[in-house]
Amino acid sequence: MSWVVDSRIAVFLPVSLITISLISRLLKKNGSGQLLPPGPPQLPVVGNALAMDSKEPWNTYVEWGAKYGDLFYVRFFNQDVVVINSEKIARDLLEKRSSNYSSRPFIATRVPFGWGNHFAFTPYGNEWRLARRLFHQSFRADSALNFRPMQIRKTHQLLTNLLETPQNHMAHMGAFAASVIMSATYDYDMGPDDGSFLRIVEKALSGLRYMTPETTVVLSAFPFLLSLPAWFPGASMKRSAINSLKYLNEMTETPLRYVEKSIAAGTAGPSMVLDLMKRREQEQPDRVAEFDHALRGVSLASFVGGAETTGSVLLYFVLAMVLHSHVQERARAEIDAVVGKDRLPDFDDQPSLPYIEAIAREVVRWQPIVPLGVAHATTDSDIYEGYYIPKGATVVANAWAMSRNETLYPNASQFIPERFLDDKGQLVDPESPSFSFGFGRRICPGRHVGEASVWAVISSALAVFEFSKAKDAEGKDIDFVPTSTVGLTRHPDPFPCRITPRPGIDAEKLARLMDSTIA
Repeated sequence: MSWVVDSRIAVFLPVSLITISLISRLLKKNGSGQLLPPGPPQLPVVGNALAMDSKEPWNTYVEWGAKYGDLFYVRFFNQDVVVINSEKIARDLLEKRSSNYSSRPFIATRVPFGWGNHFAFTPYGNEWRLARRLFHQSFRADSALNFRPMQIRKTHQLLTNLLETPQNHMAHMGAFAASVIMSATYDYDMGPDDGSFLRIVEKALSGLRYMTPETTVVLSAFPFLLSLPAWFPGASMKRSAINSLKYLNEMTETPLRYVEKSIAAGTAGPSMVLDLMKRREQEQPDRVAEFDHALRGVSLASFVGGAETTGSVLLYFVLAMVLHSHVQERARAEIDAVVGKDRLPDFDDQPSLPYIEAIAREVVRWQPIVPLGVAHATTDSDIYEGYYIPKGATVVANAWAMSRNETLYPNASQFIPERFLDDKGQLVDPESPSFSFGFGRRICPGRHVGEASVWAVISSALAVFEFSKAKDAEGKDIDFVPTSTVGLTRHPDPFPCRITPRPGIDAEKLARLMDSTIA
C-alpha cells in the first residue's frame, strides 16, 4: 500500500492523540441500537486503513464487496465509511434519498491544496447551491447544444494535428479537451503558443491525487500535520500543498483576467464566464463577494472537469482501438454507409451511427475515469435494509465495481461495444452507463458537453485514421500490457501505437473533408 504522508512523520504522532482517538472510538455508540453494515475486521485506532490499497482502493472494495455484500462498512481512523458496489443501492440512497446524501466529507487537503472553492468538493449548502445553479445555466442539456459548432471545429483541428504528428497523440488529445472547455468557459481559443499554460494546468491537476478520503486517511485523522512548517522533517505534504495552491491560483486567475481584458476591449465572445460577469453587475453590493467566490469555483470546476476527464476518455479510446482492430472495421463500415467518404460525421449523423455511440459508451464503462466518483457524506443518520448508516459518514459509490458487474456486463473486463446493441444493431438503452457521471444532486453537470466532445472525436477519428500496434525494427507488432496512472482520476500511461490515415487521405483530402462538413 502507498501512503500520502511521508512515513517519517509517524515518528512525530503524539501518543496521547492516538490514545484519545482509540478511547473515543471504543466509547462511540450508534445511538439507535441498529446494526452497521457488515465489513472486514478492524484494527484498533486505524480501523481498516492498513488493509486497503490506497493507490487503487476500488480493487480492495471489490474484494471486500465479494465477501460482505454490495453495501459494507469500513473505518479509517475515526472516519465512518460506507461503500456501495451496486448501482441499484447507489440509486436508492444517492438519488431517492438525495437530501441526506448530497454533502461531501471532510478532506484535510481540500483548502490547503487550493481546492476550497471548487464546487465539486464543496459541502451541501447555500454555497454549493449557488455554484451549481450558475454552472447549470451554461451546461444543461439544451444550453450545451450551443457549443457543438465549436466542438466540431476543435475536432477538425485535432485531426490535422494527428495527421501531422501522430506520435504526439497523447498531447493532442489533452490539448483538444483543454481547448474545448477553455472556449466554452472563457471564449479563449488555445493555440500552439499555450504550452506554458498547459504545463501550469498539468502541475495544478497533479494535486487531484490528494483529494480522496482513501489517500488522506492520516491527514483527515490528524489534520494538524498540514500545519507543520515546510522545513519540518517528513513534511513533504506541506511543500506539495504550497506548490498546488500556487499553480491552482494561477490556473484559475489567468483565464479570468483574459475575459476581463476582452470585456474592456469590447472583443469578448459568448462564454460561461462572460454571462456570469454580466450577471454579477446585477447583484446587490453585499452579495458581490459571494458571487465572485462562486464564479471562481464554477470556472475552476468547469475547466478541471472538462480537461481532465475528456482527455483521459479519448486516450482510452485510442488504446481500445489499438487492441481491437475488428471494432474499427465495423465502425468504419457504419460511417462509410451513413456518412460516405466525401465529408466527416457531424452531430446530425449521431442517431444514425449506433455503433459509434456504443463504442463511446463502452469506453467509459470499460475504463471508468473517476472509479470512485467524488465521495458523498450523510447529513443525518439513516436506515437502509435494516442497516444503520451514521450521520457524517463518508459514502463511496464504487463505479469500478459497477462497471465490472458480470450480470449486466458479461466478460466485463473485455471491450465489447456490442453489449449496448440489440439483435438489429440498435441501442438498447437511450443513455450512457449512469455510474460514469455520479449520482443524485452531485451528478456531473458538464456531462452533456463531455459526451458530445467524445462522440465528435471518436466518429471523426475513425473516419480518417486507422489505429494499430507499433512495429519493432523487424516489422513485428510490439505487444504491451496497458497500465494507468491513478489518483482521483485515471488515465493511461504512454503505450506504443501507430496512427495512420486511411488509404487516399492526405492533408489536401482531409481539408476538403472538413470543408464539406457542417460546423
